[in-house]
Amino acid sequence: MQRIVWRTALLAFAVTLACVWIFVVLRDRAETLEQARHRLDATAWVLDQHADRALETGDRVLRGLVEVARPLDLTDPAQASNAYAQTRRIIADGLQISSAWLMDALGVARVESWSDPPASEGSYAHRPYFQALRDNLDAGLHIGEAQAGTVSGRPRFTMSRPLLDAQGRFAGAAVAGIFTDYFDEIYAEADLGRGARLHLTRLDGAVLVAWPAEQALPAPEKVIQASRTLDRFPIRITLVQPLADILADWQARTVGTGAAALAILAAFGALTRLGLRGAEREAAALARLEASNHALERRVAERTTALAASEAELQALYQTAPVGLCVLSPDLRFLRVNRRMAEMNGLPAEAHIGRRVAEIVPDLDQAANALAVRVLHGGEAVHGLEIEGETPAHPGVRRHWSESWLPLKDAAGTIIGLNIVAEEVTERRAAEVALRAANQRLTQLLDGMGEGFVVCDRDFRVVMVNRQAETLDGRPRSDLIGRTPWELWPATLDTPLESALRRVMQDRVAETLEQSWRGRRRLIWLDLRLFPTEEGVGVLFRDVTARIRAETEIRQLLDRTQQLSAYNEVAAREMGHRIMNSLQTLEGLLLLQARATDEPAARAVMNLATQRVRAMAVVQRRLFHATRADAMSLDLGDYLRDLATDLTRSFIGADRCSLEIEAAPGIRVGATDGSAAAMVVAELCVNACKYAFEDGDRGRVTVRLERLGEGYRLEVRDNGRGLPPGFEPKSSRGLGMRIMQGMTHQLGGTLEIDRTRPGTGFTLDVPVSRPPPVADPPQAAGSAPLSNT
Repeated sequence: MQRIVWRTALLAFAVTLACVWIFVVLRDRAETLEQARHRLDATAWVLDQHADRALETGDRVLRGLVEVARPLDLTDPAQASNAYAQTRRIIADGLQISSAWLMDALGVARVESWSDPPASEGSYAHRPYFQALRDNLDAGLHIGEAQAGTVSGRPRFTMSRPLLDAQGRFAGAAVAGIFTDYFDEIYAEADLGRGARLHLTRLDGAVLVAWPAEQALPAPEKVIQASRTLDRFPIRITLVQPLADILADWQARTVGTGAAALAILAAFGALTRLGLRGAEREAAALARLEASNHALERRVAERTTALAASEAELQALYQTAPVGLCVLSPDLRFLRVNRRMAEMNGLPAEAHIGRRVAEIVPDLDQAANALAVRVLHGGEAVHGLEIEGETPAHPGVRRHWSESWLPLKDAAGTIIGLNIVAEEVTERRAAEVALRAANQRLTQLLDGMGEGFVVCDRDFRVVMVNRQAETLDGRPRSDLIGRTPWELWPATLDTPLESALRRVMQDRVAETLEQSWRGRRRLIWLDLRLFPTEEGVGVLFRDVTARIRAETEIRQLLDRTQQLSAYNEVAAREMGHRIMNSLQTLEGLLLLQARATDEPAARAVMNLATQRVRAMAVVQRRLFHATRADAMSLDLGDYLRDLATDLTRSFIGADRCSLEIEAAPGIRVGATDGSAAAMVVAELCVNACKYAFEDGDRGRVTVRLERLGEGYRLEVRDNGRGLPPGFEPKSSRGLGMRIMQGMTHQLGGTLEIDRTRPGTGFTLDVPVSRPPPVADPPQAAGSAPLSNT
């Protein structure tokens, strides 16, 4: 009887164990597949967001290129070169952008980001993206198929937009190439799972990115698949993982648990045979069975926890976004709010849920309703719309936001809500107001100058006149603005002033001249300084009639007394003394003005101007001392050594940078040429010590002077980090580069740059050292005066 009982017990145990094993195996398989689906869906959502941002960056680059090309005639090489520079700047912000080019209506490349002028020959009119844009102007953005790049050979796909003329006709295309290996690197770094494959395709099935490369997707019945379509682009992202890879661990666990079940069954059989004598061993086998079950349940719990952690990470990304995010129902009730949006509205996130916009931010309700109607009825997203209002976060304060409203659609394409992205731009608006105020203060500063100041645009039309110029002319400012100098003062035609204006406009190099002027009451002399500006040409002038008359009287007196040598020395020293006094006075006025202003931008401009004036004063003071023995010439080497001492003491500081002068002896130049060469050296030394070295490093700047045929060569070299990539002095708009170019032009020399690392070298070659000039005041009687009548 007992044998029957034990056999029955063994059979019942075997059936029960098999059922348990089958149940556990099937449940483990189902949970493994469910976890894989959740993980693939979550990963596909993250990759969807990444692809959306990458394509949005590409589209933003395209829109920037369209705006660059809109006002330009790309057939003009100068304008095409300008578009090339702007194209290089625009695509620099997009790491995934391989290249960009602009084509005319015939498909001929006019601007290429990798070459100026364009290196491509022939027409792109046969390309599919060009034909698609040309044949359908309403298409807007076109995304082309993946193919190898013409220049790089790397796989890429294109994004393009049409260029339209003023009448809305097709005028060409703006195209940006996107390297597919940019996406490969992102997907390779992401943990997509064993055997996972990913395709980024157009809606028509054309593959843009395949990871791993050149691998097709397996049959749908052999994989688990997650697919998402981007909200703003006709792109679908598909992520699959073969069932074999997903179930590999499950199969191993199944084999293990099966082996364990067989072992348990064998043990139970042995226990059955042993009967009551094997009770203790039977208890040990049952304990092992319980341990196996606990281990299996623990692994299931760990996988469930990992899935929950992934969902929590996605929620954390939403909550910590730097912009306000929320989801509204069609009747404008808050369904979801992130932390930044709650901060902007001044209420906790949980206080938003289920409440209308009118209840949370009543001042924005009207604008929200208008936008909701526009998006819900039109079905199209609204981007970059600025709205204004108050929120409980800042009662009584008008604030500004840049918002994007996007329709939230279900699988059938029905709009079920609204996605809102809001960025607060209140501070940016305040900065714009402050900038306008700074411009107004600058106008007041110009009106307070003792010199006349006039700015002409590139068509030589007057766009700015200060009060001193208005007073000197005798006509109100409104009569001067918008007219050319030839219309206002016909006598300027065919004069040195007209020639100088046109040279400065064309060459972008400053010039100085003195010219007589027939005013309404008397003949006066003007000291004019012409320099290039952003608008066109600026003219700074002052009445030097008294000086000219004084110099003329001195010249006449010295002619009568035959003491020209003594006159030259006295006049030069007097002028140097006056210049130094004037520079010191101007420096003091600029310092007072900088301390008086509360605007940081204006103060920075004043401080920069003060430094320039101080540098000129240092050069002039050393020039004054260097010409004591001979008022009209100086030893350039000795002059540069003394100048280096003053620059170190006044600007640089010995702890920041050391200046070393290596000068050949006996190189004498005129005082004017010496001053110009010193200005170039001072500008290069000060700039090198300020910008060429890392913070905390003590740099070295070496100035070498040597003979060059009948002239001389000046070399200034530092051991710093070098110029920024792409920096071109001839195209620089900085005041320092303009000063150096003007002084180089005055000397009749050339200024070259050596970018060989370490550091940077500037070489000034003056081929012929001009003899020291003999002072000769302007001949008032021999100059044809200008008249404004």
